[in-house]
Amino acid sequence: MMPQSPILFLLACWLGQSLSAPSKAMQSFKIDNIQDDLLNRERRSSVDSGDYDYKLNCIDLKYTEGEYYFTTGEDGKQTGCNIYFIAEPDEEVVLEFKHFDVPCEDGENMTFFDGWYVQKDKVFPAVGDHHTPINDRFQFFCGKNTPKSPLVASQNVAQLFFIISKPKAGFSVMFSKQKIRKPCNAVSMTPDGIHTLRNYGNKGNCTFSIMYATRIAINDVNVVGRDEEGYDNCSRGRDVVQFLKADGPASPNSLVVTEVCGDTGNKVKAKGNIEMRWNAHFNVVLNCMHSIVRLVSGGTHDNHVTFEYKAYEGREADICAV
Repeated sequence: MMPQSPILFLLACWLGQSLSAPSKAMQSFKIDNIQDDLLNRERRSSVDSGDYDYKLNCIDLKYTEGEYYFTTGEDGKQTGCNIYFIAEPDEEVVLEFKHFDVPCEDGENMTFFDGWYVQKDKVFPAVGDHHTPINDRFQFFCGKNTPKSPLVASQNVAQLFFIISKPKAGFSVMFSKQKIRKPCNAVSMTPDGIHTLRNYGNKGNCTFSIMYATRIAINDVNVVGRDEEGYDNCSRGRDVVQFLKADGPASPNSLVVTEVCGDTGNKVKAKGNIEMRWNAHFNVVLNCMHSIVRLVSGGTHDNHVTFEYKAYEGREADICAV
């Protein structure tokens, strides 16, 4: 039987709990959750001011901009609450606290994380994909140490984790979005779309994580996969596009299905020394709960790849991690 809350189901899947639910049903209620969020925004306007105000659950996911609040009850005792925020792939999450009453007693605190942190091995962006060391992506607040300025994520996802045991304590936070000038890492909550990953000549990885099993086709690619000796080979080069399937948004145990490098109109090389002229149709199935496309760049070329992804309607794989 499927859990009532789509949020709890999504997080339970990431946490590795044993839940049985058809893939199509899971995909539909992830989209329904965003639709419900948008509908609730229209229905929950303030009679006095016309402003929107939402009450947060202890475990929640928010897509719609607006001011959200959380307050403990008469007995307090709110332990281990997580609020996940998500924007469009080319936007970044901005959080600004309007009210803050989180004391420092008994381990109480508010933590902002630049990305999504579900478990130690299920972090997005992954440690190797983010320009900031993992420990520096956490910011802690409590008592008089309150967030003085807006907290801006580096990508389209961010997270608040808090412990509050004081009765009738809590906070209110304004959630907004702003465009990213050079987007890199992003999470998609829709099973269909077109996206471009680009490194802008920088060294490092850019990762696009899709919360669905998908079928992906490359529309355009310019990724120079040459190694130090000038040999054009994806497996030996420092520049490559990886297609992975996983059981989480950025699991280090993700399975690499194939790697691609090359240039539109010329030769495209795929893992296994497979060469394809561009008129050959490139198509890859990532049949696990999460689909991941990662652009790996050595920093000497301006690499990019544009791809189209669609929901995979077939059977999901039994093995989704190494």
